[in-house]
Amino acid sequence: MFIGLGQSDGSDESDPVVRIVKAHELGHAKEHHPLFIELAGIAMLSVFGPSAWFIGYGYDTHVVSISTALIFKVVLVLLSMLISTLLFSRVAESRANAFTFRTVGEGAYDALVDEIRRVYGRKDVQSAEEAPFISKFTHTSSREAMKTGDPLSSLGRWESPWHSLSWHLQSQ
Repeated sequence: MFIGLGQSDGSDESDPVVRIVKAHELGHAKEHHPLFIELAGIAMLSVFGPSAWFIGYGYDTHVVSISTALIFKVVLVLLSMLISTLLFSRVAESRANAFTFRTVGEGAYDALVDEIRRVYGRKDVQSAEEAPFISKFTHTSSREAMKTGDPLSSLGRWESPWHSLSWHLQSQ
């Protein structure tokens, strides 16, 4: 998560922030999240590459006739794959947060808020909802799973990244 940004070298096991980061990343590793994200990326490239070649090269050389419906379908497939990957990423982060709660305990959320304060240099941060938008785009805003251990607690529709963006823009 934040180890490697100059905040902590990961060697101090007594530091609660180091413990939550390690537990969170272990949660990803145990459930093979990187593998699934990699497969989703490969699937998107396997659709995008041939489609881009087919539309670009085929149309340019007049080998094929490209209809608007075909382009529309390809764009819809790519958008659905991108949105699916984003949703999977948020579910994976929520599950890793729940694993962190089960591993570290009730202090996991407070340690996360402390780390947000450290990394972004903002002493006034009181909750994970005040994290920057890029963090809330892939992670759920409230990080409820870090508080309760329930991976579904963070995935209500009020936790959409667009809601986070509007909240972020209003707080500016």
